[in-house]
Amino acid sequence: MIGMESSPVNPILQWSLRIIGFVATVAVSFYLTHVARKALEDDLNV
Repeated sequence: MIGMESSPVNPILQWSLRIIGFVATVAVSFYLTHVARKALEDDLNV
């Protein structure tokens, strides 16, 4: 309905998923940085 706020069904589940998403984002960022540095190092040392 318009103008009615609906609260999340389970706020603990919602925050858990947000935290898991954030941790996954950070992990992928570190992994891609590692892969990129290794690729640059290998390319420069050829």
